[in-house]
Amino acid sequence: MKESLKIILRILFGTDQKRLIDIIQKKDYKIISFDIFDTLIVRKVGKPEALFQYVQRMISDIDSNFTEHRKEAERNIRNHLEVEEVTLSDIYHEYQKMTACSRETADFLMNLEKKTEVEICFGNKDVMELFQQCIERKIKVVITSDMYLDKEIIKTILANAGCNEYQKLYLSSNENASKRTGNLFRLMLREQGVEANEVLHIGDNPFSDYLMPRLIGIRAILLKNSFHRC
Repeated sequence: MKESLKIILRILFGTDQKRLIDIIQKKDYKIISFDIFDTLIVRKVGKPEALFQYVQRMISDIDSNFTEHRKEAERNIRNHLEVEEVTLSDIYHEYQKMTACSRETADFLMNLEKKTEVEICFGNKDVMELFQQCIERKIKVVITSDMYLDKEIIKTILANAGCNEYQKLYLSSNENASKRTGNLFRLMLREQGVEANEVLHIGDNPFSDYLMPRLIGIRAILLKNSFHRC
């Protein structure tokens, strides 16, 4: 989805994070689902490309064009996707083929990216407050995210932000089902044994966090993207 359209949708349908507590108090939901990046969690450097640039400055002697190579590797693997989500291992396997580097170098860079993700991520204050309100009100919370990072890294990032008491983490790279197709939401509904209209999903992506869940029948709230560090 083009950035200009995303901006328009956020203007039209976006909800200020400070109004979220009022919204959930008006209706009893059996489950509240949260997206991760740019919702519960944000990066100090902003977009993933800035993360790659950050890594590139540390390893310029290995690959002075790491940012473009990393983006191209992910783009290539997604263009030939036969599953619903790629993993970071898939991406670095493609990176190794593209750059003709050794397996050891590719593994080193992959682990460095993981380590850097953990170091630069922090909780989004307003949404984390909502998360804690849900826990205090005994509302079942799940986390539903399209992401190439593995489950253990995501769990570490969430735990570092104080996000621990969720029912289950539904991660596209782990489940081979994505929000953008609706299949990750359908999996969550089946496993949790609830109807779509009993769930509220909160996220920042106009398509996968707002339009897609609504097509399934899930109530969805689109964030306007104003971040405050915990």
